[in-house]
Amino acid sequence: VVCSCFGVGANQIAEAVRGGCTSVEAIGATLHAGTNCGSCRAEIRTIIEARRLQAAE
Repeated sequence: VVCSCFGVGANQIAEAVRGGCTSVEAIGATLHAGTNCGSCRAEIRTIIEARRLQAAE
């Protein structure tokens, strides 16, 4: 679980990135992750960047 406040996991975030979410704000709008306490925002950003790099390969 990446976002404890809303119970959002890394796979859900990765799927949202594949679906077109390209920022922490977009993930928040879609999954609510990162919109409460904010402690997971750095990890969400890391997942977005990792997926972006994988897509570029």
